[in-house]
Amino acid sequence: MNYLHTLLATSVAFVSVVATAHARLITDQSQPEFVLAPGPLTIDNDPGSEQKLAQTFIAGLDGPLTHLKLPVGCSSGALIIEIRRQDAGMPTGGILGGVTVPAIDLPDSPTDFQLIELDAPIAMSPGDALAFTLRNETGSCGLLRGASGDRYTNGRSFFDARPNLPGWVPFIKANSRPTES
Repeated sequence: MNYLHTLLATSVAFVSVVATAHARLITDQSQPEFVLAPGPLTIDNDPGSEQKLAQTFIAGLDGPLTHLKLPVGCSSGALIIEIRRQDAGMPTGGILGGVTVPAIDLPDSPTDFQLIELDAPIAMSPGDALAFTLRNETGSCGLLRGASGDRYTNGRSFFDARPNLPGWVPFIKANSRPTES
């Protein structure tokens, strides 16, 4: 019997995690490459998918995390971003902070990076294993896909969507699909 894990996307377009130092934004981590085709990943509360996305990362700077820069857009509802600690490499640790961004404050569809300020700065130190999660409980958002390949080695991207069982599932690369005969 063959088992194939379906590839939803190569990765979530990781973003820039930004820390402030003397009133100036400094990018700590980034994977700025994204692709426009085959279209954005959906973040929504549609009963058929209820898709949420997440990205783990390792802090490289000492200081407050104040912003994320994401290639995101929302047509309705609100984008909910949570910054979490990692738990065994998964985006399931305690919530450290975040922000809720109404769709009206974002473009209808993602075409470029949006600078999103967190509600409050989050202290971080080099080596801290963190994650951010993205969800929309009342509408729909889209996030541009990352370029193919493992371009950010200090973290992984995840999805949580139906008809899968609830819980975070790592995105996998097409050339590493596990099979069993």
